Amino acid sequence: LMHLRRSPWSNNYEPAADDGIKPSDKLRKVEVEGNDLFQKYCGQYYDGGISSFYLWDQDEDDQTGSFAGSLLFKKDCGKVSKSGIEKGVWDAVHVVESLPGGKGKVDYKLTSTVMLSAVKKDMFKLEGNLTRQDNKALDEKDGHVPNIGSMVEEMEGSMRNSLQQVYFGWCEQVIASLRNAGKQLPENVINDLKTKTKI
Repeated sequence: LMHLRRSPWSNNYEPAADDGIKPSDKLRKVEVEGNDLFQKYCGQYYDGGISSFYLWDQDEDDQTGSFAGSLLFKKDCGKVSKSGIEKGVWDAVHVVESLPGGKGKVDYKLTSTVMLSAVKKDMFKLEGNLTRQDNKALDEKDGHVPNIGSMVEEMEGSMRNSLQQVYFGWCEQVIASLRNAGKQLPENVINDLKTKTKI
């Protein structure tokens, strides 16, 4: 089977396909706006990396205004000589569904998955993923891209903290179990140690 891929930037298929599914003109404008914004987001939070924002209509007749989409971020730091990291990859996949709500609201459902991989030769290998969901009713007047962007920003911040606690928190626990954090020992313990060691 031929593998077709639509570019969210040019809206063209590679290789070319006349019957490829594309978003409606109205939704395409949102897609273009989103790709411009999320590229800047990627530069701010990922210090580079790659972003892609795809949208598609849920209703073939484009009557309800419902749509779905995916926002993808990828950052591969490659080999970082200073830290000795041989591999460091962060992949984030955000799938969003949008349905018209009542009283000027839009109902969004966001499903986010983050995949993390970090390898340092002869020291450690960390690989894992995390998936979270969120539902919000936001003001339609604020626009789809700002609404989706705020949800993704909040979700990524929360997931980053969770990953840090899960995959790196154990290091602190191990170190703490081997050596205290510099707390002053009780006076009676110090005196006892002096006596036994004849200081």
